[in-house]
Amino acid sequence: MTEQTPGKAVSAIEGPRRRQVMLEVGGLYLATLLAVRALVSIQATAGLPDWVLLGIPVLFIYVPILWLERKHLEPAEFGLALEGLWPALKLNALLAFTILGPFVLANHVYQGLLFGRHPQWLLPERFWTEVVAYHILVVALPEEFFYRGYMQSRLNQVFDRRWRFLGVPFGWSLFITAVLFAAGHSLVVVRWWHFSIFFPALVFGWVREKTGNVLASALFHGLCNIVMVTLDTCYGVIPP
Repeated sequence: MTEQTPGKAVSAIEGPRRRQVMLEVGGLYLATLLAVRALVSIQATAGLPDWVLLGIPVLFIYVPILWLERKHLEPAEFGLALEGLWPALKLNALLAFTILGPFVLANHVYQGLLFGRHPQWLLPERFWTEVVAYHILVVALPEEFFYRGYMQSRLNQVFDRRWRFLGVPFGWSLFITAVLFAAGHSLVVVRWWHFSIFFPALVFGWVREKTGNVLASALFHGLCNIVMVTLDTCYGVIPP
């Protein structure tokens, strides 16, 4: 295996092993999502405390790590590392300005024209713990470990990174991972809008390819969730 660096993929594989890796990714994906769904269902039907659901991030983090170690592969080579905090923060600031800024303005127009809603400038209750910390540590980081770390990197060994965007190479693995990421949400709990998750997933995947690990993509993933929850609260879509 080659060392993982920004813009450089893990070693490609050839021949029959390509099919084996694709079956591995699909099997691990279905097994993990079915385990997550079972945990959600058991917690709801049995009336278990909410902390039981912390098993979900544990699954997303440790299933790929343990699997890669079982295959005698180094998890860090698949982006399962949290390195380069300062570059990750700078990249997130740039993405917030270029993507989230216009999104906030578009959301304001959308809420006003279609629903007559106006911002109330309210933050969700327990904002720092149940929104910021929760969405970064419990949601974004574990999902990035599984999808952009394990899945996208593993599929990079099957599909060449033949295209570039802003100097960052990527391949079919970025699109496949984004599709499975969006579909995975509906495998757990069906929501009509889950298809739209595909689009930010493309950005998360690009960020992972640019930086070489999942720290920056996890931070931006969490930031997107935080912004969405905050906007829904401000515009009265959800209660504060």
